[in-house]
Amino acid sequence: MYPGEELVKEVTPLTVLSANAALLLSALVDFQSEDGVDRIAGERWLHEGPGIYKPRKEVEVLSTRKVEMIKPNTALLLRAMMDFTGKDGKKRVYGEEWLVKSVGAYMIGAYEERVNVLKAYNLDEKFALHVKAKRTHVDDFGKRRRHGEEWLITHLDAESHIPSVDEEVVKVVSPIVLSSNNFCVIYDPVDDKGVPKIGKKVLIKGEKVFFLMPGERLDAGISDVIVLGQNEGIILRAMESFQDGNTDEELWPKKLSPAVEQILRANKDPQGERAEMRKMASTGEESWDPTRVISYRVPHNAAVQIYDYKGKKSRVVFGPERVMLGPDEEFTLLSLSGGRPKRTNMIKTICLLLGPDFCTDVLVVETADHARLSIQLSYNWQFEISANPTQEDATKLFAQPDFVGDFCKAIAARVRGIVASVNFDRFHKKSVQLAIEITSNSQEAAARQEAERLDQEARGKLERQRIDDEARAEEARRGLLELQVQLAALESTGQAKAEAQSRVDAAFITTQAEVEKAKLEAEAEKIRTDAELERLKLAREAELDYLQTKDQLNLNCKQQDVEIETAYFLKRVGALGAENLRHIACAGSERDVRMLRALNLQSTLITDGRSPVNLLDATSGLIGQARSTVHVRQLETAAPDPTTEDDT
Repeated sequence: MYPGEELVKEVTPLTVLSANAALLLSALVDFQSEDGVDRIAGERWLHEGPGIYKPRKEVEVLSTRKVEMIKPNTALLLRAMMDFTGKDGKKRVYGEEWLVKSVGAYMIGAYEERVNVLKAYNLDEKFALHVKAKRTHVDDFGKRRRHGEEWLITHLDAESHIPSVDEEVVKVVSPIVLSSNNFCVIYDPVDDKGVPKIGKKVLIKGEKVFFLMPGERLDAGISDVIVLGQNEGIILRAMESFQDGNTDEELWPKKLSPAVEQILRANKDPQGERAEMRKMASTGEESWDPTRVISYRVPHNAAVQIYDYKGKKSRVVFGPERVMLGPDEEFTLLSLSGGRPKRTNMIKTICLLLGPDFCTDVLVVETADHARLSIQLSYNWQFEISANPTQEDATKLFAQPDFVGDFCKAIAARVRGIVASVNFDRFHKKSVQLAIEITSNSQEAAARQEAERLDQEARGKLERQRIDDEARAEEARRGLLELQVQLAALESTGQAKAEAQSRVDAAFITTQAEVEKAKLEAEAEKIRTDAELERLKLAREAELDYLQTKDQLNLNCKQQDVEIETAYFLKRVGALGAENLRHIACAGSERDVRMLRALNLQSTLITDGRSPVNLLDATSGLIGQARSTVHVRQLETAAPDPTTEDDT
């Protein structure tokens, strides 16, 4: 170190980061990092491992972070601490919350905050989720949900579900189980599109298991069926008007041949489009439901034949009419020839046009001198039928399944027979008139084509102008929608920011209040403690003074008692005198001796017979006992009576 330098921090080893760890760094001043990134004072970023972190004086290490392991059926709930762009490229605003569901390790960013780890709800036949939208959004199944909308998620939608930040789980719903002898009535049922039918009722019969949709209710609960005996009945009362019926019905799908079904699905005009070679129902097919009644619109000047397989009879319907098939009825399919030259099975239809109409055929003929010519023939045809035909006459219309091919073949055979009887020169003797006619027809066709071309150009310009106008209108509409989306985004962002700021302010105020409350409580506790200590100190001092005074008084009292007893005893002894005390001590033994002498007894032994008597030492024992007795009695005699002395 140079003179003047000072070691601010002790020498510490470098930080080694593992693969699942990172350092949260903050810039103290503006600087440029070693990798060329400009850092601004206060900016935060992560230095992820594995590797060694080399500290810098411009950088402060805030904390060490480890990766969060996201397990299957779990999600990590994060919150943005400021406006930034996330790892997925989405812009996050302050206070925004989102979920990370990707399984594996996830490193929380510098401006991200871990809120919680959410677990998925497992869904099966016994459980479903009742979910409510907190705000307008698109759910995980691609459906747009409005604010406050409620819906049900079952095992048919997903095996497990993690509610997003825009969803709220109201409750876990259990299924309604109906046995064969149960039924229930659902009020305000919800249709397949999720729209509630307010005021409607639906009767559900067992056996069945189902979930109640949000908004549906069972006011009467699950009811049992009423079993009636042979001689029993019930009286019913109608709560509202309805059509009574007692027929058990079910939807029955009617099967048709593929060709007839394709014609019905195409739903095209038989007079405008009759060729099967063009793609039928490429864009105009309708949704096909085989359980619905099959109907067909017969156009004007046309007829269809319907055959009843059960009744073994057919009927013909003339247009304009709308015909419906019965359960055992089916349309008669016509397979007509078409194209140039005519080919069989080119047109498939169930509608027979009655004409007048025309058809064109190209055939190859051979003259008598073996010249082969290709000629084009056009025919006009029409079915002649009365105004009110009978079913027998109408059935004759469908006697020929391919009348076009039949009459084209018949006329072609007759033409080939006539041409085969003449030579080529006779056949073309009027070729000049034919050439002039062909030239004039070609010029007329060219002029007509030019006029049609000009007309088509004018129509094309008009159509293009209309398309341009629609495009500009769509562009303006798109701009309006973008502005509406931006406005909604700004509104939601502002609302989220305001809510987040309000939460921060509320948390700050609550924290300050709690800190102030803790300070006041600490001061109050200190005051109470000091007062209690002072009280205990004074009490102990007063008690100590009391005990000392009491002990001193007791000691003085005892000393005075001892002095009084001593003076009293000395005064009594002095009052009696030594001679009197001796006489008192010897008075008892002398009295006993005189009493024994009066009885003429030399010695006496009195015992109870239980205690052994030592006769060897009896004399000394009796003498000692007598002496002690005499001594005690002399002392008692020598002690003066206090009352007598005081009286004296």
